[in-house]
Amino acid sequence: MTALKSEPPDSVRSLDELLAIAYALEHEAAEHYAAFARQTRQEGNAKLADLFEKLAEEERHHEHYVEEWSAQKTGKAPDPAAIRWDVPETFDVESGAELASSRLANAYRILAVAVQNEDRAFALWSYIAARAPTDDLRTAAEKMARQELQHGWDLRRARRQAYHAEGLSKSHRGAKTLAILGQTESQLALKLQYAAADTAGHSAEELQRLSNEARDTAAILTGTAAADKAEDDGDDILTIAERLAEGYLEISDHSKDESEIAQAQKLAERAVLRLAQLRALGNALPDGKSAA
Repeated sequence: MTALKSEPPDSVRSLDELLAIAYALEHEAAEHYAAFARQTRQEGNAKLADLFEKLAEEERHHEHYVEEWSAQKTGKAPDPAAIRWDVPETFDVESGAELASSRLANAYRILAVAVQNEDRAFALWSYIAARAPTDDLRTAAEKMARQELQHGWDLRRARRQAYHAEGLSKSHRGAKTLAILGQTESQLALKLQYAAADTAGHSAEELQRLSNEARDTAAILTGTAAADKAEDDGDDILTIAERLAEGYLEISDHSKDESEIAQAQKLAERAVLRLAQLRALGNALPDGKSAA
């Protein structure tokens, strides 16, 4: 659950540069997934090769979207020469290659890596948007960030389906309920509050805002006016945030209650966005990931 390995050395100064970066990221992901598909198929695992090919095709769709956007806005295709600096890595090539050659690989593990790739891309676009020199560039970067967030959301759903299809849920620690997740929200709220107190500036404001949101959600789900007490299970902030997103998705996928499903879906969307925002903060979290 890592954020960017490095930050861009400068802001994006033109729409041509922004579109070139967007195209480069999508093209790189498509090429890597296609290579993993070929490798996996050569090793005789057609099922996982099909999954890698599906991921490659999705990235090609994103690539074509950027091409069409560029043609509409600039009248030409994205030009790699417009990029003035090395784009930070958002695709985990090492993990993907390891899975492509592993006999223990499964759809869940592959999709988990794909989710993290999308989260890194979201972190990059959030960083670019925050440092954009003009409103037009900020709006364009925010548009790409929303796209990556939606891609991550779709992949999380696919990962959840793989989780159950492969029987992994049999080892789950127990069924989640909204009330139980409310207690976890309370735990997250406290850790975020402590993290906010240990940092400064915009990061502190963002952490405190997320803490307040988690506390409000905890109060709603637990029926408690002030959900300020929670047991600390020792997990770091990102682990807790990930567990909450997965928990809401699980309830929305399996509940029999329509009102509960609707509530869980809204909470899942918010939790996925929060997780991406926390990853974008990166080293603003204590020890790069946790608050105690």
